[in-house]
Amino acid sequence: MRKDLCWILAIVFLGLLSFVDALLTWEAVALGVAKELNPFMDIMIQMGPWHFFISKLTLTIVGLAILYAMRRHVWAQFSIVFCLLIYLAITGIHLQFAW
Repeated sequence: MRKDLCWILAIVFLGLLSFVDALLTWEAVALGVAKELNPFMDIMIQMGPWHFFISKLTLTIVGLAILYAMRRHVWAQFSIVFCLLIYLAITGIHLQFAW
């Protein structure tokens, strides 16, 4: 039970980091100081904010739901930790450029 709570908190935090990434990415691209590196998300940004945010959040929620359902598998645990590290780095980069 305690281990499940840790994975739940990790997944919730990962979802929050993804949401922050979406907001900061949109702002940076809108200001012209950055370019979206993900080709699919770049297309969504060009289509407008609703397309970008809905697709970003939908893909994130689906991915996190799969990782949560598979949380007892080593590859899913590795993926959760790896994604947390990546999103922490991305958020750090966003914040560095914001200041």
